[in-house]
This record gives sequence, structure tokens and C-alpha cells, in this order.
Amino acid sequence: MIAKKLTPTAVRQGWEILRQWRPALTTAEWWGVEDSFERAIGAVLVQRTTWRQAFQALTALRKAGWTQPATLAALDEAVLRQQIRPAGFYHAKAATLIRLAQWWTEAGGKEFFHTMSTLHLRQELLSIRGIGAETADLILSDALARSTFVVDAYSRRIWSRWLGITELEDDFVRRTVITTLEQRSNLSRLHALLVELGKDHCRKGKPRCVGCPLQQSCVYYRGRPQEG
Repeated sequence: MIAKKLTPTAVRQGWEILRQWRPALTTAEWWGVEDSFERAIGAVLVQRTTWRQAFQALTALRKAGWTQPATLAALDEAVLRQQIRPAGFYHAKAATLIRLAQWWTEAGGKEFFHTMSTLHLRQELLSIRGIGAETADLILSDALARSTFVVDAYSRRIWSRWLGITELEDDFVRRTVITTLEQRSNLSRLHALLVELGKDHCRKGKPRCVGCPLQQSCVYYRGRPQEG
């Protein structure tokens, strides 16, 4: 059945199917990064590129000893650009990373963030030039352990194809997922599962429907011309 908007029932159904598809996948495994600020760096580096390229740039920063907030905040922007070239868009990302590190340091770091509400933190992150809603929510969810959900191209594409949803307004989707799943670890893990599904099966160009865990109930799959 084609749905107009995302519903709590659809969120729960998708969550159950996807966590059975990849039962061992955890947020820590998905990131391959434990440190909170390194995850925040990664959230900026992965903008408009792949995690492979972003991780290459993050590794270069690690080797240089530049993944601490105070150290990164004091770096010369031109020097930083050279280290993060593998992630692409390195002029813009270098400037954003320095602004993020300065904000993180001036605000008092992760320990001080515990005194701030999630809404306040989100507004603070969005005030940093170069950080949009998707990056802010990724930092909140996976670097600062807050209950939010990252609405990105993967989640929009999967829900649109799977359920035929025609209205995927980001704030509505975020609120629906948060109020349905509630538990922070589930919200973070659902995002990781959707990204993995988007990379493995529900690709932007030609999706690989064979083996997709959502195949049997997928509006897109049932409506596409059958091969052969």
C-alpha cells in the first residue's frame, strides 16, 4: 500500500526487519571510531563524500596529532586543508572543522554539554557555518549521545521506494522516528542500518533488489518492470 506520510507503524516494521537483517551491527562497529570529538570531525568530513574518503582524512589527522579540540581549533586553515584533501571540498571543510573545534573548546567540551538540552545543543551546532541539519543531528546522535535521528538521502530514498511515500518532510520524519523508537541506541542504529541498506541494495541509480530485506513489501520492487 502506498503511504502519503511516514507512520509509527512503518517505522516499527522497518526497524524490526532491518535489525534482523544485520543483528550484529552496532553503532561503534559502523563508525570504527570511539572518541566523541573524532566522530564529530567525521560527521563534517563525510559531507558530500564516502566514509572511506572521510576516514582516510580522519586517519591523516590522527597521525598528525590533530584530533583534540584545542589543537584543531588553533591550526592554520591552509595547513589543515592539506591533511583533509582525501575527503574533498577541503577548503570549506577545513574552515568548518576549525569553527567546530573552537566552539567545542569555548563551550567547555563534552562534560559541559551535559548541562545543555538537546534542542539548545542543536541550535548551537546549526549556528556554526558549514553545519546543516544532517551534520548537526549526526553529531548529536553519535558524538554526544543525544536522542535524535539523522534524516539523510539514504532514509528518504528507502522510505520513498519501500512505501511509496510522497511526503518526506525532514522535521516530521525526525519527530516520527524519535517518538516511535525512543531509545537513543535504537535511533542511532536505525540510521546506520538504513545507510548500509542504501549502500548494499537501495542505491541511488539502479537498486539491487535481489536480497534486499524489504523486497517483498517494497512498492518500488513490485511496480518495476520484471527482467527477462
